[in-house]
Amino acid sequence: MTFRKTASISLSIFSFFFLYSLFFYGGILEANAKTDTKNPAVNASTPQKKWAVIDGFRSAKFGMDEKKVKRAIAKDFKISKSKIDRKVHPIQKTLTLNVNIPDLFATGGTACITYILGHKSKKLMHINVLWGRGAAEKVDGKDVFTTANLLRTHFLKKRYKEEGLVANGKLSDTSTMVFRGKDKKNRMILLMLGTQLKEEGMTDEQIINSTSLVLSYLLNPDEPDVRKIVIQEDEF
Repeated sequence: MTFRKTASISLSIFSFFFLYSLFFYGGILEANAKTDTKNPAVNASTPQKKWAVIDGFRSAKFGMDEKKVKRAIAKDFKISKSKIDRKVHPIQKTLTLNVNIPDLFATGGTACITYILGHKSKKLMHINVLWGRGAAEKVDGKDVFTTANLLRTHFLKKRYKEEGLVANGKLSDTSTMVFRGKDKKNRMILLMLGTQLKEEGMTDEQIINSTSLVLSYLLNPDEPDVRKIVIQEDEF
């Protein structure tokens, strides 16, 4: 199996189950972990700030069908349709369009972008941008941490709903929610950072270079358009 296929499959799995499965290497991310939106340093909803508008990623907007998303990808990254990896999730029945973009941003290295279209709507509802482990064979972990810090600072320039607003929310010793915020329409930005736990024989540099960073744009984080399989009470 090629690296590209491996990255694409892992991103399909990430689509809705990555929220608490990533890992964080402590000590490098700037500032202390905080989830208290009453703290002025964390609160991004002060009156002088403009409301965030979360409607997609670059030219790809929520509600677009497959053809329009592919056109947006071509416009943003000059990529032909043949280089877009198309998959259907075996359980959720969502459609994913995956592309690898070298140097998407000034830091972070190669990024793998996944566009997810809903099971019933067949429209764009979720976008993941992955840097680090899973997106590149050679990872500069410090560069990925820099990207996380820059993105958090950038997102905090806008206003979000108070409820659920998070900046550097430490979930565990190995997982940090760098940022989470919702706009007026309850659409969400979510930024998760992590790495693997230290194994015997691993150096600190190897741990840092196992870092992964996932930036997600979600149309409806509470009720995603995925196939739900429910076993009825008397079915089995």
